[in-house]
Amino acid sequence: MLFQLLLAFFSMLEIMGREKDRLNPPLLRQIHRINGYVFIGLFFVLSYYCMIFIRATHGEISSRILLHSLFAIGVILMLTTKILFIRRYRKFMSKVPAFGLTIFFLAAGLVATSGGYYLVTSAEPLPQSQELAGNQPDASQQALVEKGQELFNKWCVACHDPNSKRAGGGPGLQGILKVDKFPVSHWAATVDNVRRQLRTPFRLMPPQVHLSDEELDHIIEFLKTI
Repeated sequence: MLFQLLLAFFSMLEIMGREKDRLNPPLLRQIHRINGYVFIGLFFVLSYYCMIFIRATHGEISSRILLHSLFAIGVILMLTTKILFIRRYRKFMSKVPAFGLTIFFLAAGLVATSGGYYLVTSAEPLPQSQELAGNQPDASQQALVEKGQELFNKWCVACHDPNSKRAGGGPGLQGILKVDKFPVSHWAATVDNVRRQLRTPFRLMPPQVHLSDEELDHIIEFLKTI
C-alpha cells in the first residue's frame, strides 16, 4: 500500500504539476488509473479483515485503532468525492489534485498507525523474564488458575486452542510457556512477553485492553498449567 501511495503521488505530480519536460503523460495517466483500481481493491480487502479484527475486540478498542479507523473513513470519503468529481461533476475537476493530496496524507497515516506501529513494536523482544514459566499451580493457586481458565474461555478460546498446538484463528497454546519462543512472533516465551502480546499484540491479534492487570495475571497462571 505504501508503494501504491508513492506511485500515485509521483504520477499525479508529473501529470498535473509539471508544465515542461514531463514524462509520458498518457502512460502516466494509465499507470495512475490502474494503480488506483488496485489500491481500491486492496483497501477494501484489508478493510474486511480490519472489521473482523475490531469485532474481535468486543467493542473495547484502543486509541490507536480508533485513529486508524478515522484515517480509513477519511480515505473512503475523499476517494469517493474525487471519483464523483472525475466521473460526474467535471466542473470541479480543478479540485481533484487537492483531494488526491488529502487521500495521500490520510492513507499515509493509515499505514503508519498499522504497519509502522507493528514495525516499531515488534523490532526488539523483551529480555528474558526472571519469572519461571510452566510451573503447575499448588493448592493455593488453584482458584487463580480456575479464574484464569474462565477468562481464557471467555476471551481467548475462539482463536486459541489451549489443548493443542493446532492453529485456528491463532496458534494453539498448549505448552506455550514451556518452549523457548512463541510460534508466531518468535519472542522469548516469558510471562513478560505474554503480557506484552495481550496489551500490544504482534500482527493481527486484537489488543485485550478490556482486561485488567489482575485478570492478565489470572490468565497467565492458567497458561502455566497447559
